[in-house]
Amino acid sequence: QAYLGLLPCKELVKLLSNSDGKLHKAIFNENVRDFLNRNPVNDEISKTITSQKEQRKLAALNNGITIVARNVNLVGKKFTLSDFQIVNGCQTSNIIFLHRNLLQEETAVAVKIIEVEDKEIINEIVKATNRQTEVKDEAFVVLDGFHKKIERFFLSIEESSNEKIVYERRKRQYSDTTYLPHNIISLSSLTYS
Repeated sequence: QAYLGLLPCKELVKLLSNSDGKLHKAIFNENVRDFLNRNPVNDEISKTITSQKEQRKLAALNNGITIVARNVNLVGKKFTLSDFQIVNGCQTSNIIFLHRNLLQEETAVAVKIIEVEDKEIINEIVKATNRQTEVKDEAFVVLDGFHKKIERFFLSIEESSNEKIVYERRKRQYSDTTYLPHNIISLSSLTYS
């Protein structure tokens, strides 16, 4: 069984807490990384959670948490998990726990709960949920309206298809078109000095 939904962060904190009210680190044993502390991504998650205004956007801005459990029991809207591990979302979980005193009632995080006993399947889930294609920070600059205007500008110039130049705002966006490599200008070639 698998469930997708939003989990109130205050409920997540209960799940993350041991009997002494401290972070129960053993629930991350199947995760590929431990908490990395400060880095640009974790700092962004912290910034979202520590802002009263931005905190409610957490579920939309964060990829969420994946939990595998040997037994998942659902009664009404309440889940009971047995022998569970957080296999993806260690960074998010740690930061939410760190800022637990700032959490608002409506703040939630996306969660995927998967009931599975087979160790091989758990390993497949760990691999699948922890693989992401790296996106360099420079790639996000193309989301700016300026780059969209450049893209539209190049498209608006009427030329024959073999002479037309296009601006490749998103990597490989013209890979399945008739444009040849010499007709495509990328961000790096546009800004190369």
